[in-house]
Amino acid sequence: MEIFLKLLKWVFSSKQAPAAQESPPPPVVQPELVPAAETPKPGPAPLTRADLLKGRDKQYAADFTQEISDNLDKLLIILNKLQAAYGKRLPISSGWRPPAVNEATSNAAKKSNHLKGLAVDIADADGDFMRWCLSNLELMKELGVWFEDFRWTPTWTHCQIVPPGSGRRVYVPSTAPAPAPTRWAGTYDQKFD
Repeated sequence: MEIFLKLLKWVFSSKQAPAAQESPPPPVVQPELVPAAETPKPGPAPLTRADLLKGRDKQYAADFTQEISDNLDKLLIILNKLQAAYGKRLPISSGWRPPAVNEATSNAAKKSNHLKGLAVDIADADGDFMRWCLSNLELMKELGVWFEDFRWTPTWTHCQIVPPGSGRRVYVPSTAPAPAPTRWAGTYDQKFD
């Protein structure tokens, strides 16, 4: 409001010829006006530790260490930035996995980053999140997010906050044949590695 009043004062005072010694008026700063109909809608609710833990910190308390807790805090910060940029809720299907849960999870790696609280699986049956991630690899690099090759994750997208041994932004997680070989072409610009 103060800027508007200053602007009005300047407009009405500028109709008179300025004195020779006066300096030119300051540049007018226009406030950005957003019509009510175009007011941005609030984004999805932030993800929480409960989304990543699913009660396993209580059920498997002996396996839940301070290191895992610290890793989950880092993961949560990155996931909330990712979710805010995506603009939709990220449905977490698997976060931290204690050893017993990891062993019971089909096709889970024995040294999965889920065990350390460094990875998450996001339900993505239609591939919308996968396509968005592939279209935003610069952001993924900036945030420090790596993905299992989407051909090995047919209904979810695996995200982790530590690079794989290959260093690839999208890496092949297994020597087993891809369960969804047509989900993705398997190529991307390697400048994002």
